[in-house]
Amino acid sequence: MSIDKNIDTKIPIDRQITWDYFEKPHALVSGITGGGKSYFAMYLFYRLLQCGEVRIIDPKHADLWQAGNIVLGEKNSVFLPNQICRILRETCEEIDRRYDLMSSAARLGMSYLDLKLQPVTLIFDEFAAFFASVSQNKKLKDEADKYLRKIILTGRQAGVYIVILMQKPAAEVISTDVRDQLGMRVTLGAMDDGGYRMVFGSQDGFVYHYRPSGSGYIFIPGEGYQTPQVFDAPYISDLQELVDRMKSLKK
Repeated sequence: MSIDKNIDTKIPIDRQITWDYFEKPHALVSGITGGGKSYFAMYLFYRLLQCGEVRIIDPKHADLWQAGNIVLGEKNSVFLPNQICRILRETCEEIDRRYDLMSSAARLGMSYLDLKLQPVTLIFDEFAAFFASVSQNKKLKDEADKYLRKIILTGRQAGVYIVILMQKPAAEVISTDVRDQLGMRVTLGAMDDGGYRMVFGSQDGFVYHYRPSGSGYIFIPGEGYQTPQVFDAPYISDLQELVDRMKSLKK
């Protein structure tokens, strides 16, 4: 599968907001249990699959993993720590391969689009739960952290992206310098002030209001607004129907 250089890399989030994953690579989605993260992840899965390749990491071994297993196969939808490190390593190897291709072309300013390569996106659910599960295995934890940093810091030009989902992006789980590289920031459902600050940073004078499940705040730098914007996540009425539609995209 290949894509045209002029492909629209913008994903509609609601009627007013779109996410250009090429210009603002990577994403952070945060929120309490029941806030709507998993449904929003399914929506992004569907949209990103229309553009290219998706790989699923779901340590909960829940709906996102199951959908990924149905659509992508067990190799590209994983939940065990060793499987997770394997898919992170393979994704970094793909970044290296693409940079080698761009270097061989000997043209400055190239990206994966010039080579008509498909984007590759990792959707990593329960990010904090994974790192908690490997906290006693320093080798595995350090390996995963090394791969994640490489994807976040070098993936854009190669067309390799990551969407991270977690309840609260605390600094002990995801460092501030890495978190600041995530282009789209989203919260879903009601969060406390500390949670909003972890996602959006300091927003002096800005007042967050209660948001129900499936609704929240979003911030994408450079889109003409300076503070997080209220938004409603795309509505999904039937997960099975969505999975069936994704299966049809892979045929």
